[in-house]
Amino acid sequence: MTRDGGADASTATGNDDGRRERALPVTCAHADVPKAALEALDVSSRALDVASLALARRVFSKELTLLDAMRRKSHAQHRASKHHGMLSDACKRARDLRALGAARAVQALARDANECLRASRVYGCVSLTMPARASADDAMRALYASCVVCDELRAACERVVEAFAGQLGRGYFMSLSLTATACASRVRCECVRMIGEYIKAYNAVGRIRSALPPPGRFQKGAGPPPPAELRVRERADGSACAVPVGDDVVSVDDDLDAVWSGCVM
Repeated sequence: MTRDGGADASTATGNDDGRRERALPVTCAHADVPKAALEALDVSSRALDVASLALARRVFSKELTLLDAMRRKSHAQHRASKHHGMLSDACKRARDLRALGAARAVQALARDANECLRASRVYGCVSLTMPARASADDAMRALYASCVVCDELRAACERVVEAFAGQLGRGYFMSLSLTATACASRVRCECVRMIGEYIKAYNAVGRIRSALPPPGRFQKGAGPPPPAELRVRERADGSACAVPVGDDVVSVDDDLDAVWSGCVM
């Protein structure tokens, strides 16, 4: 945790190097799948669908693309300047955020959960292909880390605005300065909104993971698991960060595997 209560990047990612194999779906005998698990999956998948749609924020993606286009276009002339350095730092944070792929992970989990639910309603269904708990765990890690990186991107965009404000005050490079200032300001506002959406998605994924079969990522003794629930904390400057709700953490795999001990085919 950071000093102001926000999540630290190493905690959010679980000190992981990111070279983890993609979680594959698990086939379970329909008759052995706990009925409560399918009911919980049905309820949780609705919130997951809403979160998935909210994360697909085209305005945010377009603004990030425009910010990077300005960096590339002005690189030859401004690469040694302070304002271009600030712009490059913001674009690096944007690339880090995209690389986490939190929105893709949530969309894939929502799609797999809905396909499983549709198959469970078909008469005579013998087996179900369910998303593994590890896919939910990966999504939670990506969402938690996205909250951290998105807050860093917000701060980087504030520095971009301050740097280009100096150029505007001197009347230098007016077109570039005005466009960069406007774009960075919009990205900053979108970052604050996106942190809230990442937190909503994190909580939705946290609820659905208990209804999914093993394997998972959070084994006992393998490091501290992530918080069970997050909330938005507003700072005095109008920004926001993610903080845990209480001291509860997600259930480890040993506690959840017992329910699925006889289900996996």
